[in-house]
Amino acid sequence: MSAIILVFAVSLILSNIFYRHQIDVSQAARSLHSDQAFLIALSGEGWATELLFEETIYFGGFAKEKDKSLMKKFHQVDWKEKVNLIDKFSEERFQYFAKCLIYEESPESLPKSIFNEINRSFAQRLLSKNKEKWETIPSFYSEVDTLRELKYQDDEEMLELIEQYNQYVMEIESK
Repeated sequence: MSAIILVFAVSLILSNIFYRHQIDVSQAARSLHSDQAFLIALSGEGWATELLFEETIYFGGFAKEKDKSLMKKFHQVDWKEKVNLIDKFSEERFQYFAKCLIYEESPESLPKSIFNEINRSFAQRLLSKNKEKWETIPSFYSEVDTLRELKYQDDEEMLELIEQYNQYVMEIESK
C-alpha cells in the first residue's frame, strides 16, 4: 500500500513540476532514459543538489548487471551471508540499502560498527531540527499540536489516540 501511495505522490509532484515549467510530458517520458536530462528538469525544484540514497532509486540510474545478480543472490541467502555481500555491491547506494534491510529485519546479524552506523543515520534524520523532506520528531510534535488545537479539540477519542502516538514518539526520542 505504501508503494502505491509513494507512486501516487511522485506522480502528483511530477505533474505539478511539468505544468509549472511547461514541460511536455511525452517529451519528458522519452528523455527518462537519460538520468541527466531528468535531473536537469527537476533541478529547478532544488531536488538534484543533494540526493539521499533513497532518492537514488529513482534518480541513480539502473543497476549494473553485476549488482542485479548480487541483488538476486542477496534475497536467496541467509542473514549472515547477506552481511558478507554488502561490500560486493559496486555502488554505495546498494550497500546502504543492504545494510538498512539487514538492520530492520535481522539487526543481530550486523557487525556492531554497521549497526551503529545505520542507527546513527536514522537517529540524525529523526532528530533533525531542520525542515526536511521526511518526517522528523520535531515536525511530528508540531503536527500533533496542530491536530489537538485545530482539528480534534472536541473529539476525546481522537485526542486519546493522538496522545498515544505522542507518548510512543517520546519513548523513541528518549532512547
